[in-house]
Amino acid sequence: MKRRRMATVVIFDVGKTLIKCTHKDIIKFLYRKNKVSLYFLIKIFMQFLLHRINFINDKDVNKMTRKAFRIVLRGWDVYETEKILEECFEEVIKPKIIPESIALIQEHTKREHTVILISALIGGVIEKLKEYLGLEYAIYPNLEVQNGKYTGEILGCIPYGEDKANIIKQIAEENHFNLEESWAYADRFSDIPLLKITKHPCVVNPDRKLRKFAQRKGWRVYDFK
Repeated sequence: MKRRRMATVVIFDVGKTLIKCTHKDIIKFLYRKNKVSLYFLIKIFMQFLLHRINFINDKDVNKMTRKAFRIVLRGWDVYETEKILEECFEEVIKPKIIPESIALIQEHTKREHTVILISALIGGVIEKLKEYLGLEYAIYPNLEVQNGKYTGEILGCIPYGEDKANIIKQIAEENHFNLEESWAYADRFSDIPLLKITKHPCVVNPDRKLRKFAQRKGWRVYDFK
């Protein structure tokens, strides 16, 4: 019996790798739409700053992310939220898509590679990005819904740090993806576990720690800023 060929998978991080924005930009949009308070906006920005200067470690990021989703989304109507996130995609995400990263994705799709977007950003904008790029797969936090409203709780793992790699390994096993010939593109030092499980780790617009690590390892570095 002829063995089925396993699909070559390409994992593409989103924030700062595919788009020039992060959670902060989405939260700023929600603030302009009067969906979050000024107090919450300032608090989140302070936490991002503390994380950037390594005062908050990566383990605390998961707790911070869960708390932020809980505060922001609890009680939001799913349908109304999707409409707001459609606006967010058009106004915030779409103008900040990195053309060179799009070119990389197009190159892989021409080679019949399976491209997977992965992000801890809210799923509504990632789904829109996936559809805009004509892709099949996207991974993002799984939000709990009850009676047509978000509870604010995240079900399962958040695709961040070591969990990002574990999620990909599970999906690869379930879908017969070939990690032995895979590619990954990411921008943060916390993405090293993901990059390490692929044959072709590539870094895009890397932070200082990841750049140094990638240079030591001889990984390909792209600067698309």
